[in-house]
Amino acid sequence: MEESIKKRVPFNQALAYSLSLYQEKKYDKAEKTLLQLLEQAPDNPYVCNLLGNVYWAKDSALTAIEYYEKAVKSNPQFAEAYHNLGNALKDTGEFGKAETALRKALEINPLLVQTYRTITDCKKYTSVEDDDIVNIKKVIDDRRIIPTDKIHLYFALGKIYGDCKSYDEAFNYFRLANNLRFSPTKANVTPVKDFVNRCIHYLTQDYFNKNKTSGNESSVPLFIVGMPRSGTTLIEQILAAHSKIETIGESGAIEFLAQEMFREHKNPVDYFDVLKNADEDSLKDKAGKYLSGIRSKFPSTEVQYVVDKMPANFIYLGFIARLFPNAKIIHCVRDRMDTCLSNYFTYFANGNEYSYNLTALGKYYIEYERLMKHWKEHLPIKILDVQYETLVGNQEAEVKRMLEFLDLDFEEQCISFYEQRGNVKTASVWQVRQPITTASVNKWKHYEKHLKPLMDVFDARES
Repeated sequence: MEESIKKRVPFNQALAYSLSLYQEKKYDKAEKTLLQLLEQAPDNPYVCNLLGNVYWAKDSALTAIEYYEKAVKSNPQFAEAYHNLGNALKDTGEFGKAETALRKALEINPLLVQTYRTITDCKKYTSVEDDDIVNIKKVIDDRRIIPTDKIHLYFALGKIYGDCKSYDEAFNYFRLANNLRFSPTKANVTPVKDFVNRCIHYLTQDYFNKNKTSGNESSVPLFIVGMPRSGTTLIEQILAAHSKIETIGESGAIEFLAQEMFREHKNPVDYFDVLKNADEDSLKDKAGKYLSGIRSKFPSTEVQYVVDKMPANFIYLGFIARLFPNAKIIHCVRDRMDTCLSNYFTYFANGNEYSYNLTALGKYYIEYERLMKHWKEHLPIKILDVQYETLVGNQEAEVKRMLEFLDLDFEEQCISFYEQRGNVKTASVWQVRQPITTASVNKWKHYEKHLKPLMDVFDARES
């Protein structure tokens, strides 16, 4: 449909089709269709806004911002485009400009609830008398606001009160947000436990010894894994500041290839059935696809590593070992109470359903620990543990240790990583734009009296 679409389809229908392509993550096709529509209507704000979304999804941050700016210039009352512009500016580290755009969005539409939460990610608050608290509470009481909209507002209030060290008030609002977001069905940890049990049973050292030849010999892919909120983005940004390292950010490529392999297998029982019967040609094909994707972004032969920072790839380390037997893994480890609390305080756009309940969160964390213990004992590829608390306490020594693991020389810019340009699309965007501090170490102790459900899970595990 996208070919010569402007000649055959009404404009609004073509725009709706482009939106569907974007929602299906068919970004190249959406881009092609939207550029055709832009030839027909160069100043159409809705085409420009959607093009901005497409380019942002493709990690072309500056191009995305350019199209968002065109959208609001064409339609100065386009609140959603101002929100998107502000969000993109925030993720590129332009916090002042981002806040200006976001507040313009709220000036146009005070009920754009997600914008309040995004503003709180752009700054640190110092007073509980801040006007943002008053305005957010007014919106919460507005009869037009549905319960699910309040999730964004409660997370925003939790962030503000937490910044102001009003810990009880902060936790109350985070709890309200999480209770609205939590789904017992989606957060059921039993399937995760079963998955870990099968990994431990099937993917042993004996299995890997019998399947030494596989995939691709390249050592370019560098995988950073761990629990969300454990320091993965921080380590990614430190390493990406090195002249020999690039990053593709949070790539879902490994999960996609694992699912593709599952679909291609005849009558698979489960993921392990596919992996244990994987043939050499199939593994080489999947590894080749992965390498083609990163080489298309970073063709320079000077690049020695390309970072894939997807925390949940710890689940797929057995698959990664078959695809890239020479790959290296950096595993981010952080105090489990701080890690879990940070997850509980974070709004995730997709997935991580376990994080909205302290008991489910603790149970998931235990399964993560079990699986990583197994991988470190049985996996044939190199894994380096990097402890968050050690990193923020002695940055230079830990950076040198990571670079030594990668056989790279130390470079000073890895210390001043926060000065580097580039977009960061994670909840850590504010932190990784600042010099390293120890402010988040033992943060959970401020909220200790509220964390009994989480501590009970850990205590039961250890008893």
